[in-house]
Amino acid sequence: MKFRSRLIKNKNGYEIFGPILIEPKIFEDTRGFFYESWNEEDWKEILNKFNQIYK
Repeated sequence: MKFRSRLIKNKNGYEIFGPILIEPKIFEDTRGFFYESWNEEDWKEILNKFNQIYK
């Protein structure tokens, strides 16, 4: 998977159900930086992991 995902926490450390923080994996080489911002299969997997619906 090219994304890191996790639930957002409040200031007391409790996870908030609903919003998901999704961070792309960033690749670097001599030409610069690259990341894949959209991959439908990865997004479906992330949403299923957090019991969200993909439409």
